[in-house]
Amino acid sequence: MTDEDSGLQQRASGEVHTVRTEPVTESETSEEEDDRPQENTDSATELHVNGSSVQVEPEQTAGELREMVGIDSGEVFTHRSGDGIQALSDGDVLTEHVEDGAELHTQPLADSLVFGTP
Repeated sequence: MTDEDSGLQQRASGEVHTVRTEPVTESETSEEEDDRPQENTDSATELHVNGSSVQVEPEQTAGELREMVGIDSGEVFTHRSGDGIQALSDGDVLTEHVEDGAELHTQPLADSLVFGTP
């Protein structure tokens, strides 16, 4: 027999037990569960720029990365994709164009050619 309003349940033996009817909240979990490492969904992406590992934030642009690593404004980042070698514009969000762990290279720009001479 169950009394829904009070959360009490009487067993056939006559014993009365409290029955929890609402879900357990996060603050009521055991300390053991709280010690587990939490997954960070806003983690940085690791890219390799000319062989050096660099952490970039989810909305970071190629121009911001260029300034962060001290690349001259006359150079552009390139990376290899399934379609061949792609160049990134300063406004391109890195995580939208390259995968975690990708290798970026810099290429000098020239007035009349896509890439100048190094």
